[in-house]
Amino acid sequence: MICRVWRGWTTRDNADAYERIVRGEVIPGIEARRIPGFRSIDLVRRERDHDVEFMTLMWFDTLDSVKGFMGEGYETAHVPPQAQ
Repeated sequence: MICRVWRGWTTRDNADAYERIVRGEVIPGIEARRIPGFRSIDLVRRERDHDVEFMTLMWFDTLDSVKGFMGEGYETAHVPPQAQ
Protein backbone atom coordinates (compact mmCIF):
# COMPACT_ATOMS: atom_id res chain seq x y z
CA MET A 1 0.00 0.00 0.00
CA ILE A 2 1.25 3.48 -0.91
CA CYS A 3 0.09 6.76 0.56
CA ARG A 4 0.63 9.79 -1.69
CA VAL A 5 0.68 12.94 0.46
CA TRP A 6 0.24 16.53 -0.67
CA ARG A 7 0.29 19.59 1.58
CA GLY A 8 -0.71 23.15 0.82
CA TRP A 9 -1.60 26.35 2.62
CA THR A 10 -4.05 29.16 2.04
CA THR A 11 -5.24 32.27 3.78
CA ARG A 12 -8.02 32.04 6.33
CA ASP A 13 -10.21 34.07 3.95
CA ASN A 14 -9.77 31.51 1.14
CA ALA A 15 -9.83 28.32 3.21
CA ASP A 16 -13.57 27.59 3.10
CA ALA A 17 -13.75 28.18 -0.67
CA TYR A 18 -10.70 26.00 -1.23
CA GLU A 19 -12.17 23.18 0.85
CA ARG A 20 -15.49 23.38 -1.05
CA ILE A 21 -13.64 23.06 -4.38
CA VAL A 22 -11.53 20.13 -3.22
CA ARG A 23 -14.44 18.24 -1.63
CA GLY A 24 -17.01 19.18 -4.27
CA GLU A 25 -14.99 19.00 -7.50
CA VAL A 26 -11.43 17.71 -7.18
CA ILE A 27 -12.05 14.60 -5.09
CA PRO A 28 -15.16 13.51 -7.02
CA GLY A 29 -13.23 14.05 -10.27
CA ILE A 30 -10.39 11.81 -9.11
CA GLU A 31 -12.80 9.14 -7.87
CA ALA A 32 -14.73 9.23 -11.16
CA ARG A 33 -11.57 8.23 -13.04
CA ARG A 34 -11.79 4.77 -11.44
CA ILE A 35 -8.01 4.35 -11.49
CA PRO A 36 -7.10 0.67 -10.99
CA GLY A 37 -5.47 0.28 -7.58
CA PHE A 38 -6.73 3.62 -6.23
CA ARG A 39 -8.28 3.01 -2.82
CA SER A 40 -9.35 6.33 -1.34
CA ILE A 41 -8.54 9.98 -0.75
CA ASP A 42 -8.76 11.94 2.49
CA LEU A 43 -8.62 15.70 3.08
CA VAL A 44 -7.33 17.06 6.38
CA ARG A 45 -7.67 20.70 7.43
CA ARG A 46 -5.65 22.38 10.16
CA GLU A 47 -6.21 25.96 11.33
CA ARG A 48 -2.94 27.71 12.18
CA ASP A 49 -2.12 31.17 13.53
CA HIS A 50 -1.72 32.91 10.17
CA ASP A 51 -3.08 30.47 7.60
CA VAL A 52 -4.86 27.17 7.05
CA GLU A 53 -3.01 24.02 6.08
CA PHE A 54 -4.58 21.30 3.94
CA MET A 55 -3.25 17.82 3.40
CA THR A 56 -4.54 15.16 1.05
CA LEU A 57 -3.73 11.51 1.53
CA MET A 58 -4.34 9.27 -1.47
CA TRP A 59 -4.14 5.52 -0.97
CA PHE A 60 -2.98 3.22 -3.79
CA ASP A 61 -2.19 -0.50 -4.05
CA THR A 62 1.10 -0.12 -5.95
CA LEU A 63 3.45 2.38 -7.58
CA ASP A 64 1.92 1.41 -10.92
CA SER A 65 -1.43 2.56 -9.54
CA VAL A 66 0.11 5.93 -8.66
CA LYS A 67 1.51 6.15 -12.19
CA GLY A 68 -1.99 5.41 -13.48
CA PHE A 69 -3.06 8.59 -11.71
CA MET A 70 -0.11 10.85 -12.60
CA GLY A 71 1.90 9.12 -15.32
CA GLU A 72 5.68 8.99 -15.21
CA GLY A 73 5.76 12.35 -13.39
CA TYR A 74 4.11 10.72 -10.39
CA GLU A 75 6.13 12.79 -7.89
CA THR A 76 4.65 16.01 -9.29
CA ALA A 77 1.83 17.68 -7.37
CA HIS A 78 -1.64 17.30 -8.86
CA VAL A 79 -3.37 20.66 -8.39
CA PRO A 80 -6.24 21.17 -10.85
CA PRO A 81 -6.75 24.75 -12.10
CA GLN A 82 -9.90 25.26 -10.01
CA ALA A 83 -7.90 24.49 -6.84
CA GLN A 84 -4.98 26.76 -7.68
